[in-house]
Amino acid sequence: MCVEFPTQILVGIDARNGKVATRGWLETSEVLAAELAQKMAELGAAEIIYTDIHRDGTMEGPNLESLREIANAISIPVIASGGVSSIADLLSLLALEPIGVKSAIVGRAIYTGDILLKEAIQAVGQGRWQDVPPDLGYSSFA
Repeated sequence: MCVEFPTQILVGIDARNGKVATRGWLETSEVLAAELAQKMAELGAAEIIYTDIHRDGTMEGPNLESLREIANAISIPVIASGGVSSIADLLSLLALEPIGVKSAIVGRAIYTGDILLKEAIQAVGQGRWQDVPPDLGYSSFA
């Protein structure tokens, strides 16, 4: 598929303790997530969606160490998934942008109202956090 649809295939990798989880997260393989990401990049995947299943839906913050490991292992962008609970979490992911973490999936925090989409876009979208008005209370992240 990557050959037939270049730059259009994103590959999701779900991991538990750095190893690929399969069968709806019920099983953990012996395959390292970073190695699978490397193989998918070699095959022509455009991006990797990386989910740390220990963090997904927990609102405990993303696993920055695992994301850093994946991003350092490949030259294609990484989409962070799992654990994002606040604007501060998004800003911590923004710090990983130079090594390839280019975006994040935010689910539960939007549903609960812990993150307002407009504020998230202001914080890390076009214009970035440097341009967020101080009255939104994020100036301490500068």
